[in-house]
Amino acid sequence: MFAMKRLSALFTMVIVFASFQLIAGNEGPIKKKETSVQSITIKGRVVDIDTREGLAGAEITVDVPGIKAFTDLDGNFEIAGLSPGQYTLVCSMISYHKSLLENIEVKKDAEKIEIALEEIR
Repeated sequence: MFAMKRLSALFTMVIVFASFQLIAGNEGPIKKKETSVQSITIKGRVVDIDTREGLAGAEITVDVPGIKAFTDLDGNFEIAGLSPGQYTLVCSMISYHKSLLENIEVKKDAEKIEIALEEIR
């Protein structure tokens, strides 16, 4: 008998709570406000300064810890997940001099970057 009264009281509380939800216009649990963090991708190509041929396997690092990319067979690369702003890029490859590009402006509709490396002689 006591268990039945407890169950009845619990059921009544659930009904009352649900009624308050409907009256207040709350559609359920509180949802997090979505923030729109703009993610930008740098695209570019690394070439030999003399032949203008794409260099495969060149490493491009950004002055953000843990973010880097390598060029594909045609020398193309993409670095995703950046916020709009200015960055420093370092491009390196075995038997080529490093290239340092400072204050690269990263924005939504940025042009493709071309990095020319000079062979060490």
